[in-house]
Amino acid sequence: MDFYDIYYVGDSNIVPEMSMLRPDILLLPIDGYGRLSIEEALRLVTMLKPHWTIPYNWGRAGEEATALDAQSFKVRVGSHSEVLLLPVSQ
Repeated sequence: MDFYDIYYVGDSNIVPEMSMLRPDILLLPIDGYGRLSIEEALRLVTMLKPHWTIPYNWGRAGEEATALDAQSFKVRVGSHSEVLLLPVSQ
């Protein structure tokens, strides 16, 4: 049976201790509303090198990050990780 290390960032800033983590799956906010901005999220993906990245807090009314921001994030991550943009429920 396969097991995966998952890191759910939540409300956090980048701290040096994060560099010791090597998650398979990274879930991180990209809205910048008291959480990681898109630029910070990109830095974290580059630092942690997860296999898969799932951004959240985007695309819904009231969120700081739009669907366009999420698409831009996915493109900018490039080959550092496979970004999965989950459907947004309204």
